[in-house]
Amino acid sequence: MTKSIIDIIGFEEATQLMASAIHDAVECRGKLGLPKAVNVDGVVYRQYPDGSLEQVEVINGSLARPFESPVTRP
Repeated sequence: MTKSIIDIIGFEEATQLMASAIHDAVECRGKLGLPKAVNVDGVVYRQYPDGSLEQVEVINGSLARPFESPVTRP
């Protein structure tokens, strides 16, 4: 039977690696100017790096307009 990476490196180290990766991703998102989703009293907003909020319209549990990336890809 094949061991999982968590079995190999241990739960504590795996948790630390995941927390570090999340921190790096959040920091990168901010540098790119991408918004993050926040929930304020049950209402979903996009929060931009400058702190501004844009309410997200939710229809049948899905975003009416998905998050767009200002980064263009070739």
